Amino acid sequence: VRDHQHASARTEQRLTRAALAEPCVAVIGAGGYVGRRVVAALAAAAVLPLRNIRVASRTTEPLAQAAARLGVTCCGSNAEAAACCQVVVLSLRAVHLAAAARSLAGALLPEALVVSMVPLPPLLLRSSPPPLVPRLITRLSGRRAVA
Repeated sequence: VRDHQHASARTEQRLTRAALAEPCVAVIGAGGYVGRRVVAALAAAAVLPLRNIRVASRTTEPLAQAAARLGVTCCGSNAEAAACCQVVVLSLRAVHLAAAARSLAGALLPEALVVSMVPLPPLLLRSSPPPLVPRLITRLSGRRAVA
C-alpha cells in the first residue's frame, strides 16, 4: 500500500510539472452557449495546443462531437478536466455552480486560477467572444489578444 501511495505521489508530481511546463485550460460547462464560445475563442487564438484545452459538461454526447470537431480534449468529469490545468473557467448557470465547485474539490492545482463566467445576454455574444476571453488569452500567451 505504501509503495502504491508513493508511486501515486510521484505520478502526481510529474503531472503537475508537465502542466506547469505546458499551459492548460479547462472549460467546465463547455456544452452551453457561453462555454462553446469560450472554447472556440481559445482554439481560434492558437495560444496553446488544442489538446491542452480540456472541456467537460453535463451533456456529454454533444460535447464529445464538438470536441472532436475542434480537436480539444473532452473529459468525462469536471475533476478530470481541471486536473493539472492552470486556468479553470466555470461557464455554468448559477444553479449549477455549487455542484461544480464540489466536483472540483481536491482536483485543482494550488496555483490554479478559477474564473466564473456570468452568462451575458445573447445579443452581446453574437458578434464577439465573452469579454474575459481576450484577457485570458493574454495571460496564457504573454501577448495581447485581439478579440
